[in-house]
Amino acid sequence: MISLAKSLKGKPTAGDDDIPEKLVTQCVQLIKGPLAHIYSLSLNSGVFPDVWKTAKVKPLYKKGDKYDMRNYRPISIIPVFTKLLERSMYNRIISFLYENKILSEAQNGFRKGKSIDRAVHSFIGRIQKALDIRVHTIVIFIDVTKVYNILNHTLLLEKLFYYGIRGSTNLWFWSYWTHRKQFIEICQSESSSMRVNRYRSCCMEINQGVPQGSVLSLLLFLLYINDLPVNIHDANLVMFGDDINVLISDSDERLLQTKIDRVVAELETGFNMNYLVINAGKTAVMLCHNRQTHVLVKPLVTFNNMNVDYTAEIKFLDIQITDTLKWHGQVQLLAGKLCCVRWLL
Repeated sequence: MISLAKSLKGKPTAGDDDIPEKLVTQCVQLIKGPLAHIYSLSLNSGVFPDVWKTAKVKPLYKKGDKYDMRNYRPISIIPVFTKLLERSMYNRIISFLYENKILSEAQNGFRKGKSIDRAVHSFIGRIQKALDIRVHTIVIFIDVTKVYNILNHTLLLEKLFYYGIRGSTNLWFWSYWTHRKQFIEICQSESSSMRVNRYRSCCMEINQGVPQGSVLSLLLFLLYINDLPVNIHDANLVMFGDDINVLISDSDERLLQTKIDRVVAELETGFNMNYLVINAGKTAVMLCHNRQTHVLVKPLVTFNNMNVDYTAEIKFLDIQITDTLKWHGQVQLLAGKLCCVRWLL
């Protein structure tokens, strides 16, 4: 229990029970015995306690019009005791996955020995190699609509079983999703006083998806899309969590278009089988080329019968890259960030 408690960040935030992480980290020595007993019963019996299945959802503003709800990202705040139980199950599952080498090598997210730096290095290296031998290369940056909200529980249980997560552990996940609920909370401060008003919606049951932001949600999503690279041919995939990027190359322009059509068809099939939706409006394509190339032939890329727009510059895992692999965009981005904090020096 002590090691599990160390995974907590000691935040003042609390779930629906209003028990903050900070309080539990301070009292863990006093409650470690009963908690260990409860967690052991849960994991061994395959039953997740109903009292810990309710999530508090807070809308986090991203950018744009503050009165447009599409510009907010839902953050699920789960009870601190749920976090500890999830972490216990996470430790069991991740050890099993590493031991049996189940996770795809194309996946760089949230894995031991993998990182954003390695994903970027692998991605840029493949593009640079293609440019050096002067082959036509495009990259598709796929945007998936609300991935954590639409995961199909039945399909995910089947995948867990396929990967060897069976018996009481599989039952535990079934219990984990059954009768899960959530409500929305919005806090508003009064300008005339220090008072903060809390407004809560009614509690609704969730029939699909996983709580966004929990440690188990990330791992479950990795397993959910783990078989995607196996079913994609004639392309290289570089994934980091739900960032899915596809690199397609060929020395012949006509063969490149044929490859693209085949890969797109395979991607659409894979996403449809997993009940995932590709957001064609936010998906982008980049045609990589040398600066000396004057005539650019841009192959047609369509998802769900919608043409995908080409872009000359895009942010890939917090790195600004261009179609010629020049770094002026990234340099300007870093310079802007440094200007904002220079007064700290």
